[in-house]
Amino acid sequence: MTNLMISFSLLMNMLFMTTKTPTSMGMILMIQIMTMSLTLSLFSINYWFSYILFIVMIGGLMVLFIYMTSLAPNSIFMINMKMIMKIFMIMCLMFILLNMINYNNFLIKNNMEINNFNSILNFNYIMLMKLYNFPINKLTWLMILYLLMTLVIAAKLVKTNLGSLRQLN
Repeated sequence: MTNLMISFSLLMNMLFMTTKTPTSMGMILMIQIMTMSLTLSLFSINYWFSYILFIVMIGGLMVLFIYMTSLAPNSIFMINMKMIMKIFMIMCLMFILLNMINYNNFLIKNNMEINNFNSILNFNYIMLMKLYNFPINKLTWLMILYLLMTLVIAAKLVKTNLGSLRQLN
């Protein structure tokens, strides 16, 4: 699974270099952030850091998307199928090479993951219980309300006729 995530991340890096429009770059960055947070969650026991990374990066991408769409003219989004096929072939080749390199360690790693799976599930359950029980649940509700309040404030600030991102004619 990690080999697939790494090869997909490399594919997104190659696609990012070939794009020309800001909206396609934003989409590729969003997909890249999702693959990175999934890869990070696979390597760690606690998913909290990957959630925070995902939320912060998506928030930054939203600001960049609003800024770019208000300033950049609408350009035509063209898909080059030859380039996509070349990149897909390179991704398949990288995935095959990554699987050939790590094939010897795969059986040992898989057996160890099966043995530790139940203990990891119990540990994650305990961590979630600590997060949503009495002393910490007030902090969780405070974070939820803070994010909701910043969302509402950002939506009010970015109105097209009143905000700072208004287009000048």
